[in-house]
Amino acid sequence: MGGIYDLEGFNYLPRQFAQNGRVKMYEFYVSLDGIDWGSPTISGFFPNNYLEQEILFPQVSAQYIRFVALNEVNGGPWTVVAELNVIGTQFLGNYAPNGIINTPENNLTINVGESVNFTGTATDIDGHEPIEYMWQFEDPSIFDIRAKDLESIVFNKVGVYTVTFNVTDSLGKSDITPATRIIRVVENSDDGIISQDTWMLHSVDSEELVNADNSATNSFDGNINTIWHTEWYNSSPLHPHQISINLGSVRDLYGFKYFPRQGLNFWDENGRMKDYQFYVSVDGINWGSAVASGNFEDDATEKNYFIYSNNRTVC
Repeated sequence: MGGIYDLEGFNYLPRQFAQNGRVKMYEFYVSLDGIDWGSPTISGFFPNNYLEQEILFPQVSAQYIRFVALNEVNGGPWTVVAELNVIGTQFLGNYAPNGIINTPENNLTINVGESVNFTGTATDIDGHEPIEYMWQFEDPSIFDIRAKDLESIVFNKVGVYTVTFNVTDSLGKSDITPATRIIRVVENSDDGIISQDTWMLHSVDSEELVNADNSATNSFDGNINTIWHTEWYNSSPLHPHQISINLGSVRDLYGFKYFPRQGLNFWDENGRMKDYQFYVSVDGINWGSAVASGNFEDDATEKNYFIYSNNRTVC
């Protein structure tokens, strides 16, 4: 953009007078140097119309923006953008500090009554120190704590809690995207897995039913040796591929597990997912933005991902 700005959103104007190339799913990235892009600042869907769409997000400083069109409204190979604009103000010279949680290194599942140590660090490229630290817990029994490192924080109530590490520089500017860890507190031996007995296939974009029984329902039949495989006998449609599942009732969701294809043959690596987006919906119509996105490691082990807490959803 020719300089650094404090950004708060962007506007996307789709193609006028025609649908071809209109963006359906998108990701929006920002960067200070045009090299380090990190995770998407925001991602989601656009409606299929000619109206300009305004997408807002928490303020972030950047000089470079990257707009990624993941697919087209009708599944075509094209992308068309009439206009792309950003919302923000000129950077006034104070970068936000950046806080990092060192301990625990990843999200945790613990038994009720167990404790967790929390440690963090922060950097401020402007040198506006001292930096103020604050840990916040969704558990109402644990008060906010102003400290850099914490020992033996006990979780006494079953639930899923997002622990947030807030850092603020000496001029009062806070980390725009504070670091978080999700702590899942369970009764002993409670794995929290929702039974698949009531699940029903809501939709799938592709499945192989001609030369093999690779139907989409194989992905939730409880058998890791059966697979959902997109069509490969008569054609091989391109990504992205999607499967939507009706859980049978409204549930409080806070994560998902993905089991890749199993087997010892070299072709058993075919079809392993790399990049993913995970959506939830109450009605199976309105999906909103992805609640989680990322990439999977290229191996056959089960992947376990926490998302968030206290949301009632059917996906």
